Amino acid sequence: YTFFGLGQFNENHYAFNKMMGMSGSAYADTAIGNVMNPAALSSLKNTVLQTSVSLGFNRLNVDNENQYYNDAWMGYFSLSFPLISERLGASFGIRPLSTVNYKIIDSTFQQSIGDVVYKYEGSGRLYSSYINLGLELLPEKVRRKHSLSIGLNLNYLFGYLEKQVQTEFNDTAYFLNSRKVEGLYLSDVYASYGVRYQTSFKETEQEAYKLALSYAFDQGKPIRVKRDVYWDRYTYYGNMILVKDTVSIDLKEEGLLDYPKGQHFGLSLQKRSKGQSNRTNEWMLAVDYKSRQWSNYTYYEQNPMLQDNYLISFGGFVKPASAKKAKPKTYYFGVYK
Repeated sequence: YTFFGLGQFNENHYAFNKMMGMSGSAYADTAIGNVMNPAALSSLKNTVLQTSVSLGFNRLNVDNENQYYNDAWMGYFSLSFPLISERLGASFGIRPLSTVNYKIIDSTFQQSIGDVVYKYEGSGRLYSSYINLGLELLPEKVRRKHSLSIGLNLNYLFGYLEKQVQTEFNDTAYFLNSRKVEGLYLSDVYASYGVRYQTSFKETEQEAYKLALSYAFDQGKPIRVKRDVYWDRYTYYGNMILVKDTVSIDLKEEGLLDYPKGQHFGLSLQKRSKGQSNRTNEWMLAVDYKSRQWSNYTYYEQNPMLQDNYLISFGGFVKPASAKKAKPKTYYFGVYK
């Protein structure tokens, strides 16, 4: 996905989703902006600011050879708030959409030429600036037992990616090194949708259960892009590249990439009960399944033959009763594949 596609995608996973193994799209709370499914924003009663800084540490291993690379970036910035308390909620913010960060050096020996070195390097990041809306459809008199909400996620996608390929001939002066640099500019709007249903059962004065189902989807679309493609041939003067001639330059070539459709299913079960001295216990379990049809991805009418992407996750949290009502502890857990 990084070498042939648009990079490693960050998706809509905020901190509490990651702590639950990338799950929790069906969960809604009055004080959490859950953007995995915009329909969950209809439960908001409080204004919530969410932000993060992300660090990435990666190790690649091929034939017992290791390569390490690290990265740091702003994870997301989001402000969620109720427009109508527990009926219409909104959220806006910015988050990275995907990241390209690699450097690969490969070499081979050819009998008539000698050592030939191939260098592949990519960098850049795509971003999503978004506005989300979540609306509760059912009247207030039935919302104690049932809830049905819909959501809309409007995104402005933008950013720049650069990929470079170099071929260098180290053992001969009869061939010039060659280099291709391709820069991609992305700028377009994109929409996704969500629906969420929740029902309460086994309600008593001491405890209550909530079961929620959610579904978020987007239909995919051709996204407008531009690219600069630069070819040249060069030699080295010390450590500096000395360009000998320019093969071709194509600037701001307009085209399309076919961003594939995706879907996200979520299921959650939540229990809240009162123990001694009316102290509240709470736990939640969540299961999520999401997919995106990357096999349909095309770039300037070429299909790089990527595989579809799937993610199955399970997680939840536990909030045990605490005498310190102002500082309750929450323990998260989760796994994903």
